[in-house]
Amino acid sequence: MKKIKLALALSGGIDSSTAALLLKKNKFYIESVFMDNWRDYKKIVCNKKIDHINVLRVCNLLNINFNILNFSKEYWNSVFKTFLKKLAKG
Repeated sequence: MKKIKLALALSGGIDSSTAALLLKKNKFYIESVFMDNWRDYKKIVCNKKIDHINVLRVCNLLNINFNILNFSKEYWNSVFKTFLKKLAKG
């Protein structure tokens, strides 16, 4: 039977890591995608570097290829600018 190939967005959190484990146990071929959507500016709650390290650990543990897609420009222009405008309007 041919292995099903898929791309899985990994955030470094428990949900996507568990999904990777379950898919791997069910013999799927997985390519990880870590989306770089933000530049860290001394953030306390959500730190991209820690997420990146966590995703690398999961990929190494499960023998999954690690890929980064940088969407920080698109995220800023298409999502966050709109959020800031609406926030300013109340």
